[in-house]
Amino acid sequence: MTSPITASPISSQSRPVLATDANGTTYIIWNEDNQIYSAYFDNSIREWVNATPIPGSVSGQNLKLIRVDGLSGSNGSVGSGLQAVWTSGPGNDAEVYSAMGQSS
Repeated sequence: MTSPITASPISSQSRPVLATDANGTTYIIWNEDNQIYSAYFDNSIREWVNATPIPGSVSGQNLKLIRVDGLSGSNGSVGSGLQAVWTSGPGNDAEVYSAMGQSS
């Protein structure tokens, strides 16, 4: 497992976090419109693509994006993926949320 790469916040509306999967693709997550969005960097066109909200996500703090190896896929394959983790809410009332995506 590699350590997440955290970018400094650009504004109160956007707190981008970057990580690279086992295939060398760089992904980003950030806060926007009270949701957490994700996208990946397409090296062939040198642009961020497929910016979409993480289903069921709510804007949060302490965003982390972590590479996870050894995931079992629905077809029995073993691969790697990325796990997004964040908190939402104040102090001791904060809730921890997580979303997982597997690399293809």
